[in-house]
Amino acid sequence: MTADQYVKNITNQLKCGGKRRNEIRQELLSEINARREEGLSFDEIMEQMGSVSDVVNSFNDNMSDAEKKKYKNSRTLMVLIPVLLFLAFLTGIVIFLLPKSTDLSGSRYFTEATVTEQLKKDITLLNNGDYETLRRGASEAMQTVLKDGLMDSVQQQTGGDWGAFDSFGEVQIAEISQAGQHYAVAEIRASYENINVTYRITYDRNMKLAGLYVR
Repeated sequence: MTADQYVKNITNQLKCGGKRRNEIRQELLSEINARREEGLSFDEIMEQMGSVSDVVNSFNDNMSDAEKKKYKNSRTLMVLIPVLLFLAFLTGIVIFLLPKSTDLSGSRYFTEATVTEQLKKDITLLNNGDYETLRRGASEAMQTVLKDGLMDSVQQQTGGDWGAFDSFGEVQIAEISQAGQHYAVAEIRASYENINVTYRITYDRNMKLAGLYVR
């Protein structure tokens, strides 16, 4: 077992929110690195720190009620997210079955540069777990979806830990008008250390986040 596997096995079993889980991950890696600098092998370090189950139990036994509540909410989201993402997927299918033009030069509401900038900004916020900022820039309906720990649940459904963010791919943008409302739908491929995923994010005419789909 490597240090990364040891830490990953621990953090995957913690009953807390994503932000606290990331903090614990950094704490464990820092502690391991510090002991390595003292000349200890990883086997010696793991023997001192304890087995995966021992460390997990220690953290979970001392977890605050607030973090336990975040964990419970994230588990609830695992049930709700597939339904919400499926609805977003259906919306995306309708949009991308329209004439395949990503040219927004004739739009009265959107520009390619503005949508692309907001798209990358929102994905960065998702990567950082900054749901509070995301909610401030989202539609009322999406604010109920953007719960703390959302992406932790998404990652669990797509193979586990994605690893560190690496880069963005090409952006495709379309505009749709429906029932008098105008939306920009942007699709972009994002590369992470362990996986490549595609984000499809919808914005209303006020550039508020109105839809999110990840595959």
